[in-house]
Amino acid sequence: MSLDVGSLCFFKHPLESWVVSRVISRDARGYVVKTSDSERKCVGEVFSDVTGDRVAACRDDLLDEEPDDLLALTVLHDAPLLRCLYLRYFRNVIYTNIGAIVVAINPFNYTIPWYQDSQMVNYLQEGPVIEKNLPHSWAQAHNTYYDMISDRVNQCIIVSGESGAGKTETTKIVMKYLAQVSCKEGTEDEKARSLEVGAKLDACSPILECFGNARTVRNDNSSRFGKFMRVKFNEKGQLVGAETTKYLLEKSRIVTAAEKERVYHSFYLLVRGTMGKTLWLEADTAYKSLNAGRCLQNSEYNTAKEYNEVIGAMTKIGISDEEVHSLWRCVGGILSLLNVTFDADGEGAQVQQATEKYLKDAVRLWRIEEATLRKEMVTTTLVVQKNETIKLLRPTLALDARDALVKALYDGLFGWLVDKCNRMCDVAVSGNWIGLLDIFGFEDFTKNSFEQLCINLTNETLQNHYNKYIFERDINECREEGIDVTEVKCPDNSPCLQLIVGKSGIFALLNEECTLGKGSELAFLEKLDQAHTGKNSFFEKKKVSRDTFIIHHYAASVTYDVNGWLEKNRDTLKDGVKRMMRNSQDPLIREFLEAPLPPETRGKRLTVGAVFRGQLDALMGVINTTNPHWIRCIKPHPAKKPLMFDGLQTMRQLESSGVLGTVKIRKAGYPVRNIFEKFNKRYNIILGAKAQGKSGRELAQMILIACGINSRAIAQLGKTKVFMKAEAFPIVERLRNESLLKLSLQLQSCGRAYLVRVYANREHCEQKCRRLAMLLTHEFRVYMKRSVELREAKARWRKEQLALFSQRVAALYEECEGEKVQIHCEAIRLAQGLQIALKKHVELIKSWEVQKSTERRRLVDADLAARERMLQEATFYLEGLRCVFREEQRLFFTMLLGELLDVEFGRRAQIRSVESEERSPLWRAYGLRHAMQQLEVLYREALMSHRCMEAMEFIQRDEIKERRALEQKNRSYWKSFKRLFRDKEGMATRMSGCREERERARVSQLMALHDVVAKEVRQQQGRSHSSHMTPTNFSTTTHDIGPDLQNHPRSPSGIDTQCSTTPHLLLLSGESRAQSETPFPAAFINGFVSTNRPMQFWGKRPKQGAKAPVHVSVVPTYDFSTSPMPSAVIDEKWGRKKLMNNHDRARPSSPFCERASNLVSWPYAVAKHASADRRLFPKLSAVISPSDVPRGAPPGKLHPSVAGANLDGTVQETVASGPRYKRSKRWA
Repeated sequence: MSLDVGSLCFFKHPLESWVVSRVISRDARGYVVKTSDSERKCVGEVFSDVTGDRVAACRDDLLDEEPDDLLALTVLHDAPLLRCLYLRYFRNVIYTNIGAIVVAINPFNYTIPWYQDSQMVNYLQEGPVIEKNLPHSWAQAHNTYYDMISDRVNQCIIVSGESGAGKTETTKIVMKYLAQVSCKEGTEDEKARSLEVGAKLDACSPILECFGNARTVRNDNSSRFGKFMRVKFNEKGQLVGAETTKYLLEKSRIVTAAEKERVYHSFYLLVRGTMGKTLWLEADTAYKSLNAGRCLQNSEYNTAKEYNEVIGAMTKIGISDEEVHSLWRCVGGILSLLNVTFDADGEGAQVQQATEKYLKDAVRLWRIEEATLRKEMVTTTLVVQKNETIKLLRPTLALDARDALVKALYDGLFGWLVDKCNRMCDVAVSGNWIGLLDIFGFEDFTKNSFEQLCINLTNETLQNHYNKYIFERDINECREEGIDVTEVKCPDNSPCLQLIVGKSGIFALLNEECTLGKGSELAFLEKLDQAHTGKNSFFEKKKVSRDTFIIHHYAASVTYDVNGWLEKNRDTLKDGVKRMMRNSQDPLIREFLEAPLPPETRGKRLTVGAVFRGQLDALMGVINTTNPHWIRCIKPHPAKKPLMFDGLQTMRQLESSGVLGTVKIRKAGYPVRNIFEKFNKRYNIILGAKAQGKSGRELAQMILIACGINSRAIAQLGKTKVFMKAEAFPIVERLRNESLLKLSLQLQSCGRAYLVRVYANREHCEQKCRRLAMLLTHEFRVYMKRSVELREAKARWRKEQLALFSQRVAALYEECEGEKVQIHCEAIRLAQGLQIALKKHVELIKSWEVQKSTERRRLVDADLAARERMLQEATFYLEGLRCVFREEQRLFFTMLLGELLDVEFGRRAQIRSVESEERSPLWRAYGLRHAMQQLEVLYREALMSHRCMEAMEFIQRDEIKERRALEQKNRSYWKSFKRLFRDKEGMATRMSGCREERERARVSQLMALHDVVAKEVRQQQGRSHSSHMTPTNFSTTTHDIGPDLQNHPRSPSGIDTQCSTTPHLLLLSGESRAQSETPFPAAFINGFVSTNRPMQFWGKRPKQGAKAPVHVSVVPTYDFSTSPMPSAVIDEKWGRKKLMNNHDRARPSSPFCERASNLVSWPYAVAKHASADRRLFPKLSAVISPSDVPRGAPPGKLHPSVAGANLDGTVQETVASGPRYKRSKRWA
């Protein structure tokens, strides 16, 4: 295309995009242009060496075109399209159609009058197609709804645009209109139900925005997920419900955010709302993830007010208080865990000490086990051939495990919210539905990663669908007009899609690399380079780049960085982590993660790319079954302020949203289209007189022939339109300009002839003018005279009327004054009468109040007097009752005491009468039973102690094994520990031998003393109690109850006397019976008998291994009440002295120890009376025959009572324990 010097053109400005300019000159290097666009405020700039692709033809009549549909532009090019949008935007007309697309430019102004909700009724009143009103999202929703009603086919509205363009708000606008138009007809109940469903859907928006939106550089409330909402209608076309599906939540934003950006809104609302204080969270500055982008403040979802709005929305859709509390506790746990960092610990990692509290906060909020969480953060389990191996994780891998947990948990939480909204709003219906796709726009950042590839793949797929749909519609229009389109080709981006999702595409190679154990991003990029470089024009990898590659998308060429792609594509969560969260005590948090699959049913794990591709295929399958409509949202300026327009950014968004794709499709066909009437009216000047009498298709054909356009490749005639390529348009315009030039020359010659004739007739014309002026002057003077007379008459009439009016006013004034005086006097009289009546009424009220107060005082005095009398009577009555109760109580206790004394006296007499006859057989039977019970108790205690020692040894052995497994580095110290253990064991053996020798010596001395004491006791008893005993067998001797024992001070009532003389049984060996006949020494008898108390007999301890039969001796028990041995002393001397470990030291004394202390209390008294510097503490022992040993007793084990004793007589138990190891830092 060539431009003439001095002609207007569109120039692609480096800062403002396409602006109006003028060609100054032209040379071999290109054009020299000067900008002259006053509307865009771009005037006077000169640019040289401008190539042909940076200029486009322009004419004056094209500059003011502002059609509602951009396809109606005369020249369909990027430049007039951008200018039309600019002019409409600054007239506050933000919606424009381009075929099936509605272009919505975000005004950042919600006060435009013709876009207020009050104007919605104008659209609702129209028929099935909007024809009278301006383009709007309402119009698109209106047309979509009536297409669904008329065709009974599901519809789809695709809303796209970059962050901050207004996609979410547009979706809300469409949703609100659908709710209104669906209830346009029907009963009041049906309308109310439809509006109620619409209100629920509106309530879902702040919840999903809170948990799924975040602040970005481009938008303060950017949706970081895609959603597809099926708005369902019944057979009558009334709104009944909706179902939402989410796509690709941006998980990386859970952990961190870029500079001047924020993570999801929910984290900030939690710490600033009331729930943060309830959960004991810290301020927002304490959490690293909240400060990752160094931007804590935002214009939306930033304060406690927004938090309360979100809580209110949750209540509206039916989320209970417990579920709300669990949701925020889950978010708080994520926030706390993201503060946890790790330090190196050998080959593994450990939680940094400074962040321990945040780990505990996460455990507290999630209600899980701390040990399990700590383990899952620093270890992983590898399964190789069904064998599990625990592997330690380095600090970087531990951070990856932490991030994987919080990402999966937050994604599960967001999915639960979407499901909750669906359960509240979704219904099963047999009617049709309208799909609303709020999808992320094309993204091209400084650093683009795996998420940007998935987003751009979605836009690439939708653009491919759009190209085919629009191109087919355009080709069908051409075919209906009879145009040959065999040579027209549609722009095709299928190779770009195959580059990403083909068999050897990016996703396939990435999944293959993820399955390899040692795969890496660089190896993946190398395979990608080998597979596509030079084979696919959409792929490019620069040689100087090590970890990036380029894809030439339909909108722009995007450079992708492959670092971290493998981990993002795997996004695997350990089964142990899933089980840990599934075991949470919180029933809601337990549902956020799915349970791990059993190993036998577990197949090949799907990657994130494979899952997203499956979702995208399913989405496109749904869209392909519907009739699509498009709304493209544009952000005009990054400052996000009204009436600001950035040409470059707007053009980039128009290209990425597919708007310019429509232009390209038109350019691929015939972009210049005019109906015959408009075409002929503009270009019939080319034919001149030949065009007389011609019209329609015939005249258009003649114009094209006159222009020399005979090829069907650049221009064709349809049934109603002329279709031209862009190349044919300048030719027709140039010939029209030449014809206009010829016609202007002819007009100029005709004009000059006319001027000559005018000058010749000028004098004649002047005479006629003078005559006409005189006539007009005469008529004007007559008119002025008549006017003066008329004004004078009107003045006289006004004076007369004014005088009459003044008289009437004066008369009325006098009449009013008289009536006013009369009314005033009457009012004074009425006021005086009312005042007198009021005074009388006040006096009556005062007298009535005095009378009432006197009567009230009299009633109160009477009431107080009556209450005082009643109180005195009640007091007298209670005193009488107390006296009666005391007398009856005294009488009752006197009678009871007498009866008890009588019973006691009778029992004592009966006991004295039969005791001498029944004492011997009863004592024998009781003694045998008591001995067996003591043996059983002793054996149980021994068995229990033995089992406890075995359990302790088993626990110590398990601890040693565990320490050996965990402390592999300390194996070198084991030999020194073992050698030390052998030394200690030998030392313990030697000390045990010495102890046994000392014990045997003490026992021999004790037995000798026993023989002497026994002989003296028998002699003394024989002399003093010969009248009460038989000289036959001392082992069966019985004693009567003496008077001293009956009146023992410890039992004043005499009831415990029988118990004090109850015999205790001692087991004696056969060898000890012969020695029991030895009398006591005289010195001992004199010192002991002076106490006037009976004695107890004991047996001699047999030697080890002796197998003498068991012999039971029955002797009376003597009570040393004058010098009783305290229980504490007995426990210390006779009971087990706990010197082993904390377990034995903390064990309370058993009942056996108390019975043993009572049984052996006499040796302490004997030792005290026999010698002041000598204490005797013998052990009770007996030789038990094998038949008497209970079943299950361990062979060769001594009874606990025969354990070794120290030099001072105390008993010490020893339990073999394993070697003691120094605890490592890991176990500290």
